[in-house]
Amino acid sequence: MWAPASGDVALSLAGLVGSSGEVVGVERDPRSISRAKARVADAGLHDVPFIESEVAHLSSGQLFDAVVGRCILMFLPDSASVLRLLSQFVRPGGVLISRRLLIVLFSSLPALCRSGRQAL
Repeated sequence: MWAPASGDVALSLAGLVGSSGEVVGVERDPRSISRAKARVADAGLHDVPFIESEVAHLSSGQLFDAVVGRCILMFLPDSASVLRLLSQFVRPGGVLISRRLLIVLFSSLPALCRSGRQAL
């Protein structure tokens, strides 16, 4: 659940859960939903529905094993309240994951390599 924008997260999660699982995408922009649906169909996946909604106003009676988002919390005025809301959709023992991109400037990579440090 919570697979916004172009469908990247929905596609990744659908690959993980396989045909026995379910992925529900959430996106506020109908054009993004259209693009995501097309990408999902092109990947041969047929059971990945998308809900048009602001994530802060999401409602669902369904519980999920995982609620996953990418690059969204930083754009929300009250990300803590959104995380509290989303946690209501997680089954006991499930996980709530919010991913953020880590951007490393290419000019810093040689220095990291020379120092012997590991970068994510």
